[in-house]
Amino acid sequence: MSEGRLLLLVLASSSLKGRPRAEAWVHRMLAACFEEIPEDSVVLTGGAPGPETWTCEAAESNGLRWVVYLQDGRRLDSTDEGATERRWAPGQVGPEEQARALVGALKKSKQAGWQVRVLVLTEREGEVPGAEATLRHARKEGFPVEQAVIEG
Repeated sequence: MSEGRLLLLVLASSSLKGRPRAEAWVHRMLAACFEEIPEDSVVLTGGAPGPETWTCEAAESNGLRWVVYLQDGRRLDSTDEGATERRWAPGQVGPEEQARALVGALKKSKQAGWQVRVLVLTEREGEVPGAEATLRHARKEGFPVEQAVIEG
């Protein structure tokens, strides 16, 4: 495990949903990633059903805290009693607003001295269906982006 607190934003392609082989691959990729990061790391996602839900499950099974910014304006945090919700927006928001909130969390963490990383899990290089806006904002802010593409 590396040293220093880390906020890891995981963006996963919505096209991986509903595919058992893809789910197994996502879990393998996350397990390998989680072995290398500090124990006090926080995993951040947009909470899309499928791969980003699997991300929260994998984080929890590895003893890591997870935080989700949903498009309905709720913020879920695994450290809250029963993963209770808080609002980060007054109601339903679009992908751009969600992207700004996720990247805003990266910026705040970096300003507080945390390491920040973006991990993209997808089936085609350069494509992240469902998370394009977040990836664009993260790159614009200069955050390091690591992309993993499913085999075969």
